[in-house]
Amino acid sequence: MPTQQPSCVIFGGGGFMGTNLCRRLLASGHRVRAFGRSCRFPDDLRGVEWFWGDFSDPNAVAAFDIVFHLIHGAANLAMPIDVQESVIPSISLLDDCHKLSVKRVIFASSGGTVYGAPQQIPTPESAPTDPISATVY
Repeated sequence: MPTQQPSCVIFGGGGFMGTNLCRRLLASGHRVRAFGRSCRFPDDLRGVEWFWGDFSDPNAVAAFDIVFHLIHGAANLAMPIDVQESVIPSISLLDDCHKLSVKRVIFASSGGTVYGAPQQIPTPESAPTDPISATVY
């Protein structure tokens, strides 16, 4: 009898990383739900449970085994807004995951800290690195 793959929810599922993660998980037999404020590649998300919005709803992680957090804010542009819209909801999300016994949380967001202000979009991995961070202030 084949084992059932863990169910996964991806916050930031509409971007490049999120879309490709959704596709890979779906192809591997996982149940996949994605949340996002934008969906740049809707044709690539067929078969994924898509939800417009963000990660402030505690019911978003209910009944899921693995949570992927791919959301990043704009700390370098507006740190107070980032704290309010990204950091605090992230802490609430982690608390909800703990309360609901989510098995694993994967946080994978560089938030612009690798290449800095993009010289080219999409930014190739061969682009020069120019890290930026809220700690530069």
